[in-house]
Amino acid sequence: MNNRINRIVLYCLLFVLCMQTIIIYSVTNKANTDYNSVPMVTQDKTKVDSCYLLALSVAMVESSLKPNKKVAKTDAVGFLQIRPIKVKEVNRILNIKNKTKNKEYYSLKDRYNIEKSIEMFRIEMEYKNPKLNVAKCVRLWYGADNKDYYTKVLNNYTLLLYYTSNCNY
Repeated sequence: MNNRINRIVLYCLLFVLCMQTIIIYSVTNKANTDYNSVPMVTQDKTKVDSCYLLALSVAMVESSLKPNKKVAKTDAVGFLQIRPIKVKEVNRILNIKNKTKNKEYYSLKDRYNIEKSIEMFRIEMEYKNPKLNVAKCVRLWYGADNKDYYTKVLNNYTLLLYYTSNCNY
């Protein structure tokens, strides 16, 4: 029973942190003119951006929303625990989209920046998972099917969608 209460308290704290991130970001959000901004609210201002919420859900599992977290074993760092190969893949996607060759849009240092991490997440999801299927997101981000990871991300995503669905922006 104590373990369950502790887990509920932890999820509540994570949710509060997540909501603070959303509020802070919404106050400082700029117009979505390119990949240098990460909109939290859709352009028609009627609903919260689902890709942003999915990124937060993944971050809650990956780093507990800690932007400086490092995992030496996998060389994953930052808010979304991005590996060097992911940075390379996002740059490849942008080179295809922009018809450029070997241009470096993101560097390994950008993995520590929350906004840029979410931008990289968004770029990969828009390119490979435009419908934001959570199972496909897990395969893309985690690198494999993992039921526990999927369940955690799905639970976080469902909670965030529920709590933000009635927000007026």
